[in-house]
Amino acid sequence: MHYALAKQVIKYEHEFLTNSSTLLLFSAFGCKNDLISDAWRDMVLNLHNDFRRKLAQGTVQGQNGLLPVGKNIKQLYWDCALEADAQEEAVKCSSTAPTIGTYGIAFAEIATKAACNASVVISNTLKTWWKEGAQKQTDQAKVQGNDIFSQMAYSESDSFACTYHPCSNSKMSFLCVYSQDGKGNAGNLYENGADKTQICGSCANTCVVSLCNVAPAALLPIDTMCQNNPNSKTLMTDDLRNQALNMHNYYRRVLASGWAKDAKLIYAKPSQAMPALTAYDCDLEEEIMTHLKDCAGTAANIANKAQNFIAFDDYQSPREAVLEKGGFAYDKCEVLEQWWSPLEKIGNEDNTYTLANQATLGTYINMAHHMATKVGCGVQTCARIGKTLVQCAYEGVPPIPDDDPIYPVGKTCSKCSALNATPKCSPLGGLCIA
Repeated sequence: MHYALAKQVIKYEHEFLTNSSTLLLFSAFGCKNDLISDAWRDMVLNLHNDFRRKLAQGTVQGQNGLLPVGKNIKQLYWDCALEADAQEEAVKCSSTAPTIGTYGIAFAEIATKAACNASVVISNTLKTWWKEGAQKQTDQAKVQGNDIFSQMAYSESDSFACTYHPCSNSKMSFLCVYSQDGKGNAGNLYENGADKTQICGSCANTCVVSLCNVAPAALLPIDTMCQNNPNSKTLMTDDLRNQALNMHNYYRRVLASGWAKDAKLIYAKPSQAMPALTAYDCDLEEEIMTHLKDCAGTAANIANKAQNFIAFDDYQSPREAVLEKGGFAYDKCEVLEQWWSPLEKIGNEDNTYTLANQATLGTYINMAHHMATKVGCGVQTCARIGKTLVQCAYEGVPPIPDDDPIYPVGKTCSKCSALNATPKCSPLGGLCIA
């Protein structure tokens, strides 16, 4: 992730949402992506329900006049599982809308300026989507090609979520996922009424300010990765797997870009060809979890693979939080940050992997090595021994020191073309990708 850019976007978003003459109270959504604020979620949720409420009340301007009132338009609720699905696609920075199961999709690749105000950009985008879409409607019938309006207005959707991802200094990916597919619906977008007396006339339950209020059951995330692993498919989650892969690539990107702190050099030298870890390794996860699940308190012995392991004295954190939280013996820094920290605390001036630095720099070297292609991890909470065990293993990294450079030094991305598997520079910079 372009972390610095994302944090700057959040700064402007916070200022937009808090510098107001009206005190805004934000809900606690409980979603996992902390690069998006609950204030932003609240703004997007309220805009959607305001649009739908006006449609139900018959005050939305259509092609030939006001669109008819709605008898069955549901209030939308935010769903964190749908947000996680959306985020998984948004970070890919594709130029086309993804397909996510049978859900409804609204997508835009938005041109932006550096450090843009994400709340202003997204608010304007949603208002444009709604206004332009409404002007193509003559009544409640679905209009072919008016797909985004169909998703936003479809009466049967009761939950949704949106997300954004800054793909560069000039482009942002914005994606909303709806519980029902308004585009795929063959009939009307909603049931129309003759006049305002029929607003909410077909609501199954209560009506709240012109919208049918039916709180949906929360959607549980559906794990799709590593489902052939008998020991780890229920002990690990896709959230953990993606977090491990993405955070490893985050640190590799910072290093390759020349912004990783080095105790000897101030900043480590950039890399001319640092490949992204292109996949999560389910086989390595299975080997690790086969051992960790029994809570022996020791690392799994993965033959001929470089690996990092930590056991710490916090056994009560949810598994989903473990990679974000370290143990009491490590001042509660993140596990992956702890493994990376020898570069900043000790430094590696000559950028080599030797017997002399294996003990002190080994965890950093495993994460940073340019020959790494995949990572697989295991996280096991063990109440019986009062510890949580975390282990990651790396495909391609030399399991013993070889006195070679950890990565090729040079102008960032200048030699990506020499890598067969990852010949292109990422739009976010730093890493070579497929």
